[in-house]
Amino acid sequence: MGSEKHYVLTHVNVIDVEKGQIVSDQSVEIKEGKIVRILPEIVEETDMILLDLHGQYLAPGLINLHTHLFGNGVPKKAIANKGKSQARLLKFAASPLGLWYLRKTAKECVQTALYSGVTTLRSVGDMRYVDVDVRDAINAGKYLGPRMLVSGPALTCPGGHGDGTIAVSCKSKEEYLAKIHENIEHHVDLIKITLTSGVMDALDAKHPGDVRMSQEEVDWVVEEAHKNGLMVASHTECTEGVRMCLKAGVDTIEHGSFFDEDIVERFKGSKSAIITTISPAYPSVTLPPEYSRYTPVQIASCKIVADGIIEASKAARKNGVTVGLGTDGACPFAAQSGMWRELCYFAKLTGASNEEALYRATLGNASIVHLEQETGSVAVGKSADLIVLSKNPYEDLKVLRQPEMVFIKGRLIAHPHPKKNARMEKELDALI
Repeated sequence: MGSEKHYVLTHVNVIDVEKGQIVSDQSVEIKEGKIVRILPEIVEETDMILLDLHGQYLAPGLINLHTHLFGNGVPKKAIANKGKSQARLLKFAASPLGLWYLRKTAKECVQTALYSGVTTLRSVGDMRYVDVDVRDAINAGKYLGPRMLVSGPALTCPGGHGDGTIAVSCKSKEEYLAKIHENIEHHVDLIKITLTSGVMDALDAKHPGDVRMSQEEVDWVVEEAHKNGLMVASHTECTEGVRMCLKAGVDTIEHGSFFDEDIVERFKGSKSAIITTISPAYPSVTLPPEYSRYTPVQIASCKIVADGIIEASKAARKNGVTVGLGTDGACPFAAQSGMWRELCYFAKLTGASNEEALYRATLGNASIVHLEQETGSVAVGKSADLIVLSKNPYEDLKVLRQPEMVFIKGRLIAHPHPKKNARMEKELDALI
């Protein structure tokens, strides 16, 4: 584990994500886990560790607002296709050995994310509270990891998205409330629901993301969660689902879909945000099916979902709706090391500038989950959640792929090496 020491980073170009500017040749002092001074020059003191960065760039650590911790994103038949292989996988996950394996996997996922520059992540649906276990282990100092916001298992209706895997189903108001309070007893940071289906459980190729939960069910969850001071995130992949979220007051609408005029008007009086997740959807319709393991029906469904996510982002940006970024990590093609790719996709496919993409993945994301006073920018008084980059990301976002250093709450990881799958990296590189 890295140690919390007294550092001064000298000759570094500080990236001001709020203004979209570079402040050249600065010294940044880190003490007791926080940024305490940013000046052109800081006089050396006896306990300081000076790190001369020779003109490299200092940025806030990335914030991933939508990930899962059950896998590394490499396409697998058991995930892409239902059947005996998936049934065996779920049976194993329910066993004592399976719980050990899920915890081990989750730990590897968050450390891979950290080593690739993600200093805060939000886990939005995992099995058997393993996300809670990992968060608590990190907070207890058992190992180094990113700051985590966790939901525990998502809530849904019978047959809803993730039912039996990352979600549990409820049949009545009493069951929904009981499950919310079970999650609260595990000290979750938010409540996740799966309002619509997804690609894997669509009714047919033309209707991915069909509505599964009722408006009444969504209302129950939002009212109870808000009463207990918790935000609600909703897996939502169709237009009607987005409308239902806005009616209920869902805080973050995950993925999104095509807007109509009514949705634009509803957003104007809402505090809800869209969380864009291009990382699994875009490669799924672009890469060869022999690698994705998807059937023609699933690819057709993916195309509708991918277009909906991208168009929702464009409409949100056009109409002043808050947009956050996440990877949907663990889903096919969404590597835990791939938050940098989400920024590249966002800029390439929605027309955002590099400056906007980096803002949304740092201070913008922090603001959505009310952490903007704690993290998300290089500023005095904030947690030292930082990445050191060899070049200017405003000129090329791909430099985010491999940070030279990562700081998490003032603890230094020098020369981080996140786990990556070589073949998937090669396939995905062609899409940037």
